[in-house]
Parts: sequence; structure tokens; C-alpha cells
Amino acid sequence: MTDLFRSVSDFFNLVEGKFVGYDDTFSLISNLSTHPQNLNYSKGYPPYNIVRDDDNIRIELAVAGFNEKDVSVDVQDSTLMVKSVSNNDESDTNFLYKGIASRSFERSFHLAKTVIVDDAKLVNGILTVYMHNEIPENRRARNIQINSSKKSAVEFLRD
Repeated sequence: MTDLFRSVSDFFNLVEGKFVGYDDTFSLISNLSTHPQNLNYSKGYPPYNIVRDDDNIRIELAVAGFNEKDVSVDVQDSTLMVKSVSNNDESDTNFLYKGIASRSFERSFHLAKTVIVDDAKLVNGILTVYMHNEIPENRRARNIQINSSKKSAVEFLRD
């Protein structure tokens, strides 16, 4: 696994100068590639899906045995954090067999700056976090006119 992280890091070092304004992205990837424990591969609970439909995105987490009071969904900066807020421990219950995990958890997702979290619903053991990608007008595709004037860009800005 370390070789994979080295090759990913090497790849991003090669292409870094070709992408303008992605400093945060490269820092995040660099941090993950040098500290793979931050990926939390071993923590597969709760399992989740990420579904995209045009500009709408949803994350579905399987949280059987939890209710709305047991789970929190928070957004800070560009990080979505989903975690259990109570242990949901049923230690006084005498299980003959316990196959439904209800242990505490914490899942974080790094969001693009254009992703807005709209809502979260817990139905039938599935917590769904609804989001959408909102591209600001100044980031949408547009045609830039080529100016043949001999004025420099600085002179245009002064006028």
C-alpha cells in the first residue's frame, strides 16, 4: 500500500504546476499520502454509498439501530462529519445473537467548495445526507474575448 501512496504522491508532484488554485487539494492529497492512517481504511463502519444525479449528491449511511437523537451531521468549512452522539449500547439487553452493529462511529467526507449540504433524513435505518453542487456564476463556462489592443492588462484595469 505504501508504494501506491508513493506513486500517487509522485503523480501529483508532477502535475501540481499545471493546476492553478488547487493548493488546498494538493495539500490534502499530500497529507493523506504521507499519513495513510488518516484515510481510516480499517474503519468500515458504517458502510455508505455516494450517489450523484446531475448536480445533486447524496450520501447514504447504513445506521440500523440508531435514531435521530443518536446521530449528528455537521458541516464545518469543507468537511462533512457524521457521527454517533450516544453509544447506543444495549448492554442490559440479553441477545441470543447480535448481528446488527450499533457501536459508536465517526465518518468524515471532504467536500468541494461548491458543494452545499441541504438536508439529512433517517428512514428505515438509512441516514441520507442531501447535497447539491452549486457553481457560482463567475465559475461557469464562458467565452473570453481576445483583445488586440496594445494596452497591457494593468492599463485596462486602471481605465
